[in-house]
Amino acid sequence: MRSSSLLRRSTIAGVILALASTVFVATPATAAGPGAESISFTWANTSYWDASPDGTYIVMSGYDDNEVRIINTVANTTTIVDDPLNLVDGPGGVAISPDGLTAYVANYNSSATQQVLVIDIATATVVDGITDPGFTRVLTVALSPSGDRLYLHDYIDNELYVVDPSTGLLIDTLVILPSGAIVEQLHLSPDGSTLYAVYSDGSIDVIDLVSLTVSDSYTDVSLLEGNGSCMSPDGLSLYLPDQDATTFFRVSTATGAIVATNAVTEEDLNSYSYCAVSPDGRSVYLSDMGSSAPGVINEYDAETLAFIAAYEFNAVDFTEQIMFFNACEAYVGGAQGNAQTFSIDCAAAPELAATGSPASPVLGSALLAALLLLLGFGAVAVRVRYRSARSSQ
Repeated sequence: MRSSSLLRRSTIAGVILALASTVFVATPATAAGPGAESISFTWANTSYWDASPDGTYIVMSGYDDNEVRIINTVANTTTIVDDPLNLVDGPGGVAISPDGLTAYVANYNSSATQQVLVIDIATATVVDGITDPGFTRVLTVALSPSGDRLYLHDYIDNELYVVDPSTGLLIDTLVILPSGAIVEQLHLSPDGSTLYAVYSDGSIDVIDLVSLTVSDSYTDVSLLEGNGSCMSPDGLSLYLPDQDATTFFRVSTATGAIVATNAVTEEDLNSYSYCAVSPDGRSVYLSDMGSSAPGVINEYDAETLAFIAAYEFNAVDFTEQIMFFNACEAYVGGAQGNAQTFSIDCAAAPELAATGSPASPVLGSALLAALLLLLGFGAVAVRVRYRSARSSQ
């Protein structure tokens, strides 16, 4: 009788163990690295990119070609934006509305009649423009999380304009003291309260958008030439690459302190260009605009900036932009055209692809232990490990 009961319990435990392994152990996703999908197009300097919140579209501007293009990530196609109003004149910074329907693109030639293009993304058409007598040459743009405030930076006058995108009317202006460098990027904090203006020399102005004042300025980072900064998803870190010195920094947005530096040794890139942080915040990727085909990007630990891996892209020359359009995939674009997909390892948690946040690896183990304990097996140690890109290297 005792042996029969033990047999039944062992059988049930075996079934539960098998089911738990099926349900709770993440099946490894496609290995990290370049994807098979690529898009061919002729281009010259894809200056700025932005992705729609749902990841369906990527809007990219090209100053040298005087074009704006839209990538459909589902169809893996690219479309040149139609300009029936003849307004496109030196497209620069890009910002997409929270509903993913509209793109705002800076128009920074001095001859531009409208300093901002308003683009209907679904039809890939310029439908309107935004300008004001006070605007000189708008280069970078940012949009509030609610979509009701458009921030434009004029790199000639070093002024920040606040515009109501629903009317195109100027609401307010912040005059910033000249720094002698150009604002290359605007980064908005996740809560929309703070704007970080990153200059080409590495200095950063911290702008309080509630009071519309410069609340702080960070000058510890010294770059010979930098134009491709990026921000961590939590808004706590800024990453600033130096194109010429092949050095990059992680800077605390709270204090302006340099908290990590990489001076590049064995993983040398010819010329840092742009960077992107993975949606889970674990890795930062730098593109190499100095390498012809195959194009190259490097992966570094987002906290320590320790080198992790290098990836080559056969379809891309002189890698420039890196744009994640969901939690696991990005497009890597070349300075001379073409783009190729790139996948990161989302096997660290089953729901990462849906949420961008890793799951707790103890969930399966805890439930297994509890079930086995209920079956009378006492304190049984069960450990379920999730395989990730870092643990496999």
